[in-house]
Amino acid sequence: MKFVSRKPDSGRETILSHLKEEIVGPKTGIGNPLNIIDGHVSFKTRQEARGPWFDAKSGQEILSGIRPKQRYGAGILAPESEIIETLDE
Repeated sequence: MKFVSRKPDSGRETILSHLKEEIVGPKTGIGNPLNIIDGHVSFKTRQEARGPWFDAKSGQEILSGIRPKQRYGAGILAPESEIIETLDE
């Protein structure tokens, strides 16, 4: 029996990373970079505002017109201040 060693650059890590971004999120480097200053962004026209965009500083995608729970399959993180209902078992 011959054992094959996996090289660190085998592509497996790349595939796993892409799957994680697709299922869990957030995706990185999708679309055009957007510089967000003090939490505000403005565009001259509606057409200019069409994405996809990603935060130029963090590289994370900016969802526009879709909620995270519609985009990602595994779930979402909610802010601590948001009350989340739980099911009693």
